[in-house]
Amino acid sequence: MAIGLDKIDRRILFELDQNCRIPETRLARLVGKSKEAVRYRIKNLRAAGVIRGYTAHVNMGLLGYRGYKVYLKIREKPELKRQFLEHLQERRDIYWVSVGDGAWGIGITFLAQSNDEFYRTKNELYAKHRDLVLSEVNGSLVEAAVFGKKFLLEEGAPARKPLTVFERGAVPVETDALERKILGALLRNGRIKLVELAGLCGTSIEVVRNRIRRMEERGIIQGYQVDLDYQKLGMEFYKTFLYFEGLSPQTQKRVYELARRHPNVVHLVKTIAPWSVEMEIMVENYNKYNEIINQIRREFADVLINVESTNLGQDYVFPAKNTVFD
Repeated sequence: MAIGLDKIDRRILFELDQNCRIPETRLARLVGKSKEAVRYRIKNLRAAGVIRGYTAHVNMGLLGYRGYKVYLKIREKPELKRQFLEHLQERRDIYWVSVGDGAWGIGITFLAQSNDEFYRTKNELYAKHRDLVLSEVNGSLVEAAVFGKKFLLEEGAPARKPLTVFERGAVPVETDALERKILGALLRNGRIKLVELAGLCGTSIEVVRNRIRRMEERGIIQGYQVDLDYQKLGMEFYKTFLYFEGLSPQTQKRVYELARRHPNVVHLVKTIAPWSVEMEIMVENYNKYNEIINQIRREFADVLINVESTNLGQDYVFPAKNTVFD
């Protein structure tokens, strides 16, 4: 059930989505309230389940990982489906998993360091769960841009430089055990205090601060975001598959600019797949979603061939975030 939010709540959520490590004093100035009032509102938003947690946005391409997309049509076998989803959420090589209603039933993004690794992993998974999977579509993730939840501001949010999850052509950089431990802690809690993080890592605050700054400068840590329950915001989440007749550089730029500026487009994913790109869109209802799709059809009538959609009912990023960097 959607939670009623006023303008101040929405602004707080927007700023936390831009940078969940923002100091409370600065956040208070931005929303025009006292630090105590902001802290109280955040506490209430967490208690209501609107805020599920906080996390760091990590460029997995710089850590040597590639992203592989898998979309499955499945049989109507609830118990097998439950077991399959539980298994996926325990795996360390799963970046994203979602349950959908529409073009596919389950979507997965695997982490692998080579095509061979993904091929082996995928086949082992399908063999184990062959009684559930009806058909599959696979793709290779080229680049994913995260634009943030611009719809939180009623007056509209300025377009910003997106965060990158899998950077095209990224050359992996080396990280040591301490940096990976810091990354794991920030994935689990993007607002963790430096003193607590230093204690977890067995080192000093200054060392932790310097390592974080170093990873930010190298682009490994792209930013820090709040994890929101979009259903409690009164929003529906749709993944849209766009098929273009030749995706020229000019068309790519047009698609990117639409996604970057539109308040309801939260992610744009470039893939090597039967479709050209994926857009992830958050809206109040299906009618609003349909308006956006019709806008896309009009703006790209010269090159757009087909549009497919899936309504995301459950959506998890880094389900195994407790162990992925251990």
